[in-house]
Amino acid sequence: MTRHSSILAAALMVAAPLLLVGTVQPTSTSQTCATAAVLQPAGRWEGQVDSQRVCLRLSLQRGEFARLTVERGTGSGVYLEASVLSPDDSIPFLRAGTGEAGRAPLSWEARSTGVHSIVLSAARTARNVSVTVTEVEDSRSLAARRRELARDARVDAVAEPQARQ
Repeated sequence: MTRHSSILAAALMVAAPLLLVGTVQPTSTSQTCATAAVLQPAGRWEGQVDSQRVCLRLSLQRGEFARLTVERGTGSGVYLEASVLSPDDSIPFLRAGTGEAGRAPLSWEARSTGVHSIVLSAARTARNVSVTVTEVEDSRSLAARRRELARDARVDAVAEPQARQ
């Protein structure tokens, strides 16, 4: 074995487990979910989440902003996790849990056009779970709002507190 092949073999032994991390995680396809449903803008899903995952789908265009609220029934005391995956991705880019309050807000800007997956999971059965799409803002109005905020001097003062001195 040459020196270069020894270095390559050592590098592969170190890197191989790291490369497998991305492939071990299951994708968010309907085969791995007990329930799959489509969410519409201003829509709502209601049901229960047990040890099986619930996968909800929301179609977004690139640049659209989505805001959702995940709520579990009062008194259930079950921690519910919500994960968001981009189209054709198996690793969530956003995760939130309901915690004691029983609510988990989710909001993101779509980086690509397609169906985004919202995956709900719980260790024990969570009853009276709801997911509400509270807002889907198109990319033009989002860009206009950003331009308006950029021109507002009050936003600059909040972003840079030393400017007020």
